[in-house]
Amino acid sequence: MEAKKKQYAQIQKVNGYWLSALVNYNLYNENIIAPENTINVTKNSTMEGVKKFAATWFKNTDQVELTFVPKE
Repeated sequence: MEAKKKQYAQIQKVNGYWLSALVNYNLYNENIIAPENTINVTKNSTMEGVKKFAATWFKNTDQVELTFVPKE
């Protein structure tokens, strides 16, 4: 979760993030930069919640590619 917070702080400095935010808001009326949709989601995440999400999201998938990055 700490890595996710750090990543979020870094990605806000990239133009692509803001373009994505504008596109999502324009096309889907989703405010992806609102706190309830960003850091608060990360803070309130649990392992059980992640497992449920993954089971739903990947239920029709034969293969999933994961990338693990070191803490530092």
